[in-house]
Amino acid sequence: MKHIFLLALLCICGNIYAQDAGKDSIEDRSNALVYRYHHNGKNVIGMAKLKKIVSSNAEANEHMKKALNNYYLSVSAGAAGGFLAGYSLGALASGEPLNLPVAGAGIAGLIASHYFSNQRKFYVAQAISTYNRSRNSGTTSSSLHFNITPTNIGLQLKF
Repeated sequence: MKHIFLLALLCICGNIYAQDAGKDSIEDRSNALVYRYHHNGKNVIGMAKLKKIVSSNAEANEHMKKALNNYYLSVSAGAAGGFLAGYSLGALASGEPLNLPVAGAGIAGLIASHYFSNQRKFYVAQAISTYNRSRNSGTTSSSLHFNITPTNIGLQLKF
């Protein structure tokens, strides 16, 4: 009798879930200065490992390719813009007159770099979202409920 009561109490108080260990997820915990991606909530992974993990899903892989292209454009535009703006400021500091077209091109390069960096972050978020949605949509949980009605008592197993 004691064992039946404990089993009934267990079934009434909670659900028994199966297959929760199969969930595979990537989280984006980036801030303004650092990009951080966590795999299954534990491991910090870099872009190379993120690309390798996401490559198993075709749609997410396409988003990652766009993100990497935007990364390369961002680095190139930032380097060129920084050089041109720095060259103009260095010339101004040495006593030469300010070359406004060169300084303007440098500032435009820095603005373009910021735009491409935001696009990269957007496409990485899309890739992670697509990957998580595809990986976790197939996992199902089953639950066991103990039901009591005025006319019967029973266990209900749902998949």
